[in-house]
Amino acid sequence: SEFLHFLLDQLERRERVLFADQPSTRTAFRMVQESRLESGATGHVRYKDKNEDTLTLNIPMDRATNAAEIAAALAASISLPGAAAAQTTKKEDEKDAVLPRVPFAACMDAWAAEERIDDWRSPEDGTRSFAKTTQRFRVPPPVLVVEVQRNVVQPPDWVPKKLDVCVDMPDVIDLTPFISRGGLQPGEVAMTEDVSPSVSGSKGAEDADPVLLEQLVSMGFAPGK
Repeated sequence: SEFLHFLLDQLERRERVLFADQPSTRTAFRMVQESRLESGATGHVRYKDKNEDTLTLNIPMDRATNAAEIAAALAASISLPGAAAAQTTKKEDEKDAVLPRVPFAACMDAWAAEERIDDWRSPEDGTRSFAKTTQRFRVPPPVLVVEVQRNVVQPPDWVPKKLDVCVDMPDVIDLTPFISRGGLQPGEVAMTEDVSPSVSGSKGAEDADPVLLEQLVSMGFAPGK
């Protein structure tokens, strides 16, 4: 996706000079994603729009449709004698490997699912509670480019790794269930932003989450001094 963004940037610059009165190539891929944030304490909401050229999806490995087949293959590999297992070539391993199969629809559901943010600090009054976030398409793209995130960093070791998984793509993708209703809805109250100077101030080191700090240090980041 980095190359696609680079290519679109270069094309857009040239097209502004050569075809100033024509829409750029980027418009074919441009989408508007809408994020919704809801305060768990007050129910107030905030909507934000963001322009994107690609749709980035995580892979929910727990939604694999062949879990039983994977478990059977794992049990069979454990039961192999050590000598027999050592004689198995890498090529044979790859040929006989049973990979998880996750439907594309499961990836879309995970993208659109509600996410809870604990220990969230309200921009309205500075109190801490929780918030809920969701995302939808405000404007879907004419041409949908999907980037599936196979490279992940996960607990407990936080070591980057690549997921060995097959994502089953459908012939037709229906984005209708993922289209937003269009911003603030009747009955919703908009969240105000940083009404107090003490709220808008930067978060001090004494407020930092010690668990997150420990995770960052374990990943190689030096603690602030």
